[in-house]
Amino acid sequence: MTNIEPTDLTKYLEYPKSLTCIYGNPAAGKTTFCLLAALAEKGKVVFIDTENSFSIDRIKQINGSLPENLFLIKVNSFKEQSQLIENLLKLKGKIDLIIIDSFTYHYRKELQEKKDVNFKLSKQLSILAVISRESKIPIILTSQIYSTMDNNIEPVGGNMLKNWCQCLIKLEKNNERKIILEKHPQNKILNSIFEIVNKGIKF
Repeated sequence: MTNIEPTDLTKYLEYPKSLTCIYGNPAAGKTTFCLLAALAEKGKVVFIDTENSFSIDRIKQINGSLPENLFLIKVNSFKEQSQLIENLLKLKGKIDLIIIDSFTYHYRKELQEKKDVNFKLSKQLSILAVISRESKIPIILTSQIYSTMDNNIEPVGGNMLKNWCQCLIKLEKNNERKIILEKHPQNKILNSIFEIVNKGIKF
């Protein structure tokens, strides 16, 4: 296996200037991929943490220090998430990368209680798509998963999330971790075993 530096990983995956969804099992590496993307970006990064999973210690382990261009925002509810995404419209052209980890965490909690939650999630996606398109920046969303009847995994948010995202990255965690690039605007192919190590990941 080969160690991949954060900048090399970004070039390797080539996150498009559109919406990307990274989904997979718990502890499959979704947050690590997000952290590496954030560290590779030299411009302003907004990192939205909905699960309280952002670790300053992990950032320092990978990078040696906390980068000054990274702005962390914690979100505690689906309503807060909706309001924040609407507020991001005011920052078009001032941000170079947006990461939401996890985009579907609060949505999943409210799914069984509120009938309009699907509409609100779709509205969030439409706003993010506008920001990405008009600012020409990548936006990375992570998603939790659910199991289908045939024992496959799908992102929470299902086809709605998959249809809005031009890039889909699936992470699997069984005996080994695997990354599968399922969809990319340039039709790139990636299917590889990887490990999570102190400095990030190793292919």
